[in-house]
Amino acid sequence: MSEIQDKKHITINEFYKIDFEDGFIYELIDGIVCMSKPNIEHQRISGKIIRKFGDYFDNTECEPLQEIEVKLKEDILVPDISVICDDSNFSEQRYNGAPTIVLEILSPSTTHTDLFTKLYKYEVSGVNEYWIISPKGRTVTIHNFKERTVTVYDETETAKSEIFDGLELKLTDIF
Repeated sequence: MSEIQDKKHITINEFYKIDFEDGFIYELIDGIVCMSKPNIEHQRISGKIIRKFGDYFDNTECEPLQEIEVKLKEDILVPDISVICDDSNFSEQRYNGAPTIVLEILSPSTTHTDLFTKLYKYEVSGVNEYWIISPKGRTVTIHNFKERTVTVYDETETAKSEIFDGLELKLTDIF
């Protein structure tokens, strides 16, 4: 994830006035604009997960969405996948508040931000579970912030949500 400015901190209002180049994902983290562009492997994994989650959440009040803008206090984040169970917080452009589950797929340019900065932001904002998918390590790490647990699954295992009974992801299906 690269910063696109010279360490000048900006506000959310200033962020929304910027005319961003298409094809990139832009986030505002601690007043710094960051950009990234998912690669093909990232997109394939995301697509596989969204299909599995879509099947699980079909006919429920929850909805898995890809790359939607999420406003958390003074930050604008774009998780790879968000599971939203309260649609009253949607505005025309974004979701205002914490998704129930957030999934981030690590890439070389986003690893540090996903593992540290976003982990903290998601925890303090009220996200219940944070799934970190590592294509390189072929693992899924689930942080259950409500129970304060962390579980790491390797590529031979099935990752399981602790907050939704039956929400599982067989890792051989995504890697």
